[in-house]
Amino acid sequence: MKTFRVFQKSNKITIPTTFIICGIVLLYIYFSDEIEYYFGLSNKLIGIFLCILFIFFLIKSLFTTQKLNGKFNGVLKMENDRISISSKDYLLEEIDNIEIYQTDHIGNQIHVSTVTLDSDKSNGTNNRIELNLKNGKKVISHFQVQNENDLLINKDILIGYHLKGKIPLLRLINILGIKDYDEIQLFKNNLKKTE
Repeated sequence: MKTFRVFQKSNKITIPTTFIICGIVLLYIYFSDEIEYYFGLSNKLIGIFLCILFIFFLIKSLFTTQKLNGKFNGVLKMENDRISISSKDYLLEEIDNIEIYQTDHIGNQIHVSTVTLDSDKSNGTNNRIELNLKNGKKVISHFQVQNENDLLINKDILIGYHLKGKIPLLRLINILGIKDYDEIQLFKNNLKKTE
């Protein structure tokens, strides 16, 4: 059984490094004469410094993941008869259905359309589980995935959730990453044998 770190997103606004560096450059351009006059720094020296700063952050972005905008708060644990989220247990008989959206993992390439000084590698926290409880409440939690196939470690448990009517077949196939038509048919046939 694999556990996952529960991630609680923050509502704080974070300013990207690209905006900060661009702001510094624009301020320098606007106040360049004053900086040279009061501090005695030449435009050439400041220009070299800004280029080094730009190159430093560009290289740094290649080897780091996105900054976390929130905090970790417990673990997500999937067991045969329950799901635990941050030390709170939800028994399967209390759950109407389970939705799991795992589209992210640490280091996952994020598609950006512009040059950025911030990392384009994900921190793996853009995954979520939704529990629709029989009492009408909905529990939503985000979690971090280290590697792309980590959720597959819980494959037998996920199949058990489906067999108990908690995860629809198409959602299960999506979670397990089965895309080939023949594999899907084989999987469905194997499921029918275990029912």
